[in-house]
Amino acid sequence: QPVGWALVAVTVLGLAGGARTAIAADARLAVSATVLKHASLTVLSQPRSLVITSADLAQGYVELPGAVQMTVRSNTRSGYMLVFDVDAAFVDATWVRGLQSNIQLSATGGVVPLSASGHGMSVSTHDLGLRFLLSPSAREGIYLWPIRVSIVPM
Repeated sequence: QPVGWALVAVTVLGLAGGARTAIAADARLAVSATVLKHASLTVLSQPRSLVITSADLAQGYVELPGAVQMTVRSNTRSGYMLVFDVDAAFVDATWVRGLQSNIQLSATGGVVPLSASGHGMSVSTHDLGLRFLLSPSAREGIYLWPIRVSIVPM
């Protein structure tokens, strides 16, 4: 029963009894709230393209220190997962540096669980270095940026 109706009923009953009737009313209201898990990612900076040179082909990889800068906002106590999607036939694997440890992703990407940093809404900035290990089919050229990062709260 809504609290508003209970107060109206007490008031009406009190008025019906006349001025001589004193009413002692004690109302209690319990409130609870559920805070939904939230995690968001904002890419601050990343290249639009990837250039593969003959020197990159000779060494077998493209090294990009500080390639992606991003900010993560999260309120989850159990952390969040960064999801890396790699869409490039010329990549055999990708190394990600700048998280809690260095991570090796498969040719198509991977999921990296990260722990929470405190209680409530936390904000963290990540400066990620990437190393794309090139497949034997890789050729010199300029390609669309091959990696996308998204986030999922745990």
